[in-house]
Formats: sequence, C-alpha cells, structure tokens
Amino acid sequence: MTEKITQRILEEAREKAQAIRAEAESAAGSVVSEARERAQILTQKAEAAAKDSLSDAERRFVAVAELDAKKYRLGAKIQVLDEAFREAESAFLAMEPAAYRAVYERIVLSAVSSGREGIAPAADETRLDQGFVDGVNATLRAQGRTGELVLMPKREDISGGLILLEGSMEINLSTAAVMRQVREEIEGQTADLLFGQEEA
Repeated sequence: MTEKITQRILEEAREKAQAIRAEAESAAGSVVSEARERAQILTQKAEAAAKDSLSDAERRFVAVAELDAKKYRLGAKIQVLDEAFREAESAFLAMEPAAYRAVYERIVLSAVSSGREGIAPAADETRLDQGFVDGVNATLRAQGRTGELVLMPKREDISGGLILLEGSMEINLSTAAVMRQVREEIEGQTADLLFGQEEA
C-alpha cells in the first residue's frame, strides 16, 4: 500500500514538474520574443536618430550622390541600348540580298499610296535595283493595286535603303530612318529584356 502511495506521489510530482517546466519555457519564450521586439524598435530608433543627426549639408550631399549614381546608371543603360541598335543596323545592312530585298519590299508596300512613286536608292545600295522595283510592281499588281513604280537616280544623302518619291513628297526609307522607327517602337521592350524591371 505504501508503494502505491509513494508511486502516486512521485507521479504527481513528475506531472507538476513537467507543468512547471512547460510554464517556465513558455514564459522564457515570451521574454525572448519581447526582448527581440524591443531590440528591433531600439535599432530602428537609433537609425532614425542617426539620419536626423545629419546636417542639411550632409543630407544634400547624400541626395546629390544618389542622383549622380542614378544618372550614371541611366547613362550606362543608354550606351548599351545605343550599341545594341547600332549592331542591329549593321546586321540589317549585312543581310543576304534576297532577305534584304524581301524586308524592303514589305516596307515599300506599306508606304506606297498611288503605286506610281519613284524609288531612289542610296548611292551605296546595290540590292535595290531595277529587279527589285519590278518585283514590287508585280506584288502590287497581284494585290489589285497600281504597280508602276519607277527606279530613280541614286541618292548621295542617305546610306542604305531608299527614298520613296511622289511629286514634291519624299518618304525617307533609308536604313537609318527604318531603324529609328523600329527603335521608337521597341526600345522599351528592349530595355526590359536587357535590364529587367530595375530602378532607373
């Protein structure tokens, strides 16, 4: 009988000890958590106080430095974009003759209005010749449009591509003009591809 009482007392003592231990661990956890929160608040206050303690001149210096850094990053991005589009223009000019003529045929077909315009290629242009003009005329006729384009004397004032002429009106379809238009249309997308959604 005394063994049962002793065993019961020991069990009750163990249960109380476990309850006390669990309560102590819980209290310790909340004390640690509270201490962390207080430390974080104190750190934030210290950082704010440090910023407040900067003089106006120091704040202006920091603001100017941040602005200069942004300008530098923007300048570097612009240089990268310029180089990318220069390379694209060089690749465009270096295209195989058939591919180059196909691209220019689409460009001319979208720019022609009467079908009686003159095509004045750049002085250095060898791919946009009478055969090219004949091919564009054939495509215009196949589309049910007037196809009477005429090859005009070469132009010294452009490099690559052509000028579409009708009366006193000129449409600049030089390689540089085409690339400028393409750049305006896709520069934002190109920047996103090159730089992602970075801050400017």
